[in-house]
Amino acid sequence: MPDAPVTIPESYELVRTISTSDMVSEHIVRHRADDILVRLKIFSFTSASGATTRRHSREHLRSDITFMEELEHPGIIGIFDYSDTK
Repeated sequence: MPDAPVTIPESYELVRTISTSDMVSEHIVRHRADDILVRLKIFSFTSASGATTRRHSREHLRSDITFMEELEHPGIIGIFDYSDTK
């Protein structure tokens, strides 16, 4: 379990938690403005050991996001929103 409680962004309402670990928590949330259910994945890079590991993890995630944004296929769920915050 993460040391600190997970903070769900204000624009979302928690429906249920799927899973949690030291670095990632996954939730089903309702996007308030659009009234749709989405899967929210929150990464906590502060639990990664060392600045190099945290930087590598962030760069890997940004690369994945860039790639996923360009995918177009009926069987692929697109990225709705993302942010890189402390």
